[in-house]
Amino acid sequence: MIDNGDTPQDKEQAEVSLPTAARHFLLGLLAITGAQAQASALNFRDNCDFACEAAYRASFAIDLRSRVNVDLSIDPFYANPANLSNFAVGDVNPQGKDKPFRTGPFALAQAGYAVIAPDYAGQGSDIPQGFMYESGALHAADVVHGLHAARQVIGQQLSDDWVVVGHSKGGLTAWRTNEREAKADKKTKGLVGVVSVAPALRPLKLIPESFRRANGGPLGDVVSIIVLQAISKLYPSIKVEDYVSDIVASRIPASNLGCLRTGGTIFGSLTETQLYKNTSWLTHPDVVDWQERYNGAGLHQWAAPMLVVQGMGDTLTYIETMMEDFDATCKAFPDSPAQLYVYPELNHDPAFQASQADYLPWIADRFNKVPVATGCSKKTIEPATKTHSLTQQSWEAYLLGG
Repeated sequence: MIDNGDTPQDKEQAEVSLPTAARHFLLGLLAITGAQAQASALNFRDNCDFACEAAYRASFAIDLRSRVNVDLSIDPFYANPANLSNFAVGDVNPQGKDKPFRTGPFALAQAGYAVIAPDYAGQGSDIPQGFMYESGALHAADVVHGLHAARQVIGQQLSDDWVVVGHSKGGLTAWRTNEREAKADKKTKGLVGVVSVAPALRPLKLIPESFRRANGGPLGDVVSIIVLQAISKLYPSIKVEDYVSDIVASRIPASNLGCLRTGGTIFGSLTETQLYKNTSWLTHPDVVDWQERYNGAGLHQWAAPMLVVQGMGDTLTYIETMMEDFDATCKAFPDSPAQLYVYPELNHDPAFQASQADYLPWIADRFNKVPVATGCSKKTIEPATKTHSLTQQSWEAYLLGG
């Protein structure tokens, strides 16, 4: 079963693959969307020249073709096919067998697990609060609701055991799901393991650290803009126009049409002072309250064994921040069965790709009831060769029917 939130501004339906095996997962991947800022803005073309606009259009085109359906209002995919149980991996493609198909959970499905991708509440919607980006406590609830929904519809094909796997914001989601399941009034039957890869745990620590590391240069940032917009939908005291620059205000509508690639293209070259006229929102009491209540930051016990994966060269979710949370939780709950695998030099996405050889066997062990030692442990996974090494790579995978 998979929770996959790597979606564009359009709300994407749950993506379900049902092999014959009855084990299942929940996977949360990095999700990028943005609420429309209500900021007054300069004209977009006043500060984005021909080269800027060309780069934006190229990035947006890539984001657009990654969508399962460009118009959700005519998408029939919410109606389950009558012979759903007979479908193989990749057969259920609402765009047609000759069209691109998102393959984020493909490795897990190919390993024989039932894979379900529940959506995040509010994703891409135009409701007043919209999508609560980085609200880990809410995302964990979405995972559990997705599990309950799957059990109601196809429960006879699923095992009671389930595992959560997530990367980046999905890593946050997986981590928070493990915390949620430790609460007696929230507990759901059958969680046997959690894999949290490069978790984006505390934005109020990660964002200022990105400013510090940039040292006055370009931030390569879009995430903070999305976080600010999401918080502004919850707290009337936080107004986007009070903080972002006129340049950013003019570009937000264009950015919100796409995903991380689009936003990164039109915001990534800006410095801190070009992005914000005022960064005091990061210490505003309501934003601090948001991180505790909605993001779920703080010391919380884990319910199930957890594998945390982190690249040492991660330039988005820094290893130091993750280590603070991992170590603090392990100190507060010393019997926690948690393992940390660290991958030297690897950046944000390659850590997820490279660790597949490690987390798939770990997942299999959880389903096979292999005992996990109590207490936290750490392990560095060295590369097989020092001769060649990819530390960052962006790629897209499409499954074409034949």
